[in-house]
Amino acid sequence: MSRTLRVAGSLAFALCAHYTSRSIRCWASWVSHSLPVRSRKATYSVEGASLISLHAQSNLEFGSAPAASPLLVKASGLPRRILGRALIAANTAGIVLPWGMGSVLADDIEVKATPDDVRLMQGALSAIKTLGDFPSQSALADADKQITACIERWQARSISRIELSSLFRRRSEVRLRSNDMESALADLGSALQVMKDVAPGSEESFDELPKIYLARAETLVIARRWEDALSDYNRAADLLGEPIEDAILLSGRAFVKQKLNMMAAAAQDYDDSAAVFKLRGARAESEIAAEHAGIALIGAGDDSLDDAEERLCSVIRRSIGLVSKSVSVLQQVIVADGDARFAMAAVSWHRGRAEVAETYWRDAIDRVDKLYNDTLAMETSVNGFPGGVPYRGSRYASDLEWLRRDRAWPDNLVAWLQEFLRDRPGTAPRASYLQDLVVGKRPGDGSNLAEVLRARDEFRKVRGPFKLPDMDTVESQWPTR
Repeated sequence: MSRTLRVAGSLAFALCAHYTSRSIRCWASWVSHSLPVRSRKATYSVEGASLISLHAQSNLEFGSAPAASPLLVKASGLPRRILGRALIAANTAGIVLPWGMGSVLADDIEVKATPDDVRLMQGALSAIKTLGDFPSQSALADADKQITACIERWQARSISRIELSSLFRRRSEVRLRSNDMESALADLGSALQVMKDVAPGSEESFDELPKIYLARAETLVIARRWEDALSDYNRAADLLGEPIEDAILLSGRAFVKQKLNMMAAAAQDYDDSAAVFKLRGARAESEIAAEHAGIALIGAGDDSLDDAEERLCSVIRRSIGLVSKSVSVLQQVIVADGDARFAMAAVSWHRGRAEVAETYWRDAIDRVDKLYNDTLAMETSVNGFPGGVPYRGSRYASDLEWLRRDRAWPDNLVAWLQEFLRDRPGTAPRASYLQDLVVGKRPGDGSNLAEVLRARDEFRKVRGPFKLPDMDTVESQWPTR
């Protein structure tokens, strides 16, 4: 007798025992371990047979009872989905089940998507993919319409709940880009509703559920609902388990913690994010997260200031010659590198190093201004500035509220920068200080010609819009401002 018949026969015997014996738990448990299960897809396999839901192409009939047998499910102690798969195996083997048992879990067997379903989804996903960075309202409306059609079809035919949840997530993204915050949050709520019966520890709980909570957390960040966003970030992290290997989740949660003045915890999340990026070979993204960690540590108190300063200086040093395939990411690195230099100007002033502070300030102004000019000159929509809005270095002097709100600078760092801007003497720093900073060292540490040439060579390897300042005219590059 084939394995299929053995499994199905044992199952039939166990199911019949439901009416006469309490031993069903033992039998049903054996069946559940014997029956091969293939992930979460709509098609299930028993000894190579492709079996689809009775609602679709299978034409299987599992009895005439109008409702499932709750007593069977309760008595077996098994998940409803496993029982459904087992019933298909038994029916395929030609075993006649007692009246009513076949409908135990018809509703839980997912329908396989048809070619028309697939084409419909592909069209919707293509509409989303082609939106670009600056989509028109008509393009957003068309994408919304196509995804809605998919959702309605998936709901009507009971196709895979994980795909239905994913469609709600995708539509929430489109609606968020259409500035419809409430509809975006409602879609994410619908996605969670679809997944409400997911068993803890299941594949779906590790895959789709964290994505929903992460998407809702990011949406709540835009709404500036910090406590709610942190709650969803934590839910996603709990589902994924330790160690967390999602760098985007860690960075997002760190930013929210900064907004809630949880600076030490924010720095830890940024550190973990930087480590994950580095492990994956994303060095540029790692340096951006490391810079954010340094900024957060400044807000953690004076006891953390030495550590914060060391981290920011290390980011400045390591950013020289940084290479990435993405121009946008390189621009983001330059923004983070400039942010670190502006922060070091404030920290150096607070610690009584006026000339060092002036060096950092002028160097940072020059770099951010170069990036601003190069971004405007590029004939492309690539833009690594936060929010896609380019700005000059002077914004650090004119918009302190922006530093608090968007750059997440702690209050003490903003206050030190304000003191520097108010009381700075304005005397040009020594050229040697500027040269030290150009090669990645702290002003005053000393640098030589070989280090300058090496720094120039490193920058030649970078395929980005930023270029190393000409050291032959270094004093004219940083005029008194």
